[in-house]
Amino acid sequence: MSINWLRWMAPFAILASIPYLMKPMWGVICQVGVNHSHGGVCKLTLPSEIFAQIMTLLVLVAVYTFQAFRAGRFGFFSFVLNFIFTSMMIGVNSFAFLYEDMILGERFNPPSEMMIIFMIALFGWILSSVLFGLSKLLARTLPRWTAVAYMVGPAMTLLPSPGYLLGAVIFGAGLIGMGVALWYHKPIGDEPLQTKVNS
Repeated sequence: MSINWLRWMAPFAILASIPYLMKPMWGVICQVGVNHSHGGVCKLTLPSEIFAQIMTLLVLVAVYTFQAFRAGRFGFFSFVLNFIFTSMMIGVNSFAFLYEDMILGERFNPPSEMMIIFMIALFGWILSSVLFGLSKLLARTLPRWTAVAYMVGPAMTLLPSPGYLLGAVIFGAGLIGMGVALWYHKPIGDEPLQTKVNS
């Protein structure tokens, strides 16, 4: 079974990291007059987050494949949860983008059920990211700092500015680290993954 495709998933990790790394800059971009939305919110913010989350889904599949031989049931469980809640965040952000002007202009009041879905998606994504990051720590196939970044970044989403912006940068840096690991696809402290899969 060839896993050379893992190397070609590395660029998706780099692409996923860019919107997170740029998150602190969107305010500056908007202040110079590029893509203002209602109330000065940059129209690039939500599309960039949706793009990053779609790319992250691809990275999740590659990272789980990378560590599956050591991840066990907990690794699989945390991967599935993280995949589901990341997908939910894509849906929530897509809805918010479609109705952004109405929401910010207070012409659209989402029903309480939608707010509940949003809260479930957000807290589910944070919790599942922490669990999947923990599974990466336990599997010991990736540099540990990337697993820590994958846990800490989402958790910092709940902090006020600039805390959540720093969390986005940390998360983006972790994605880059994972991309580098996928490119070389050699688990830390173990034999090359190619050998392990083919044996």
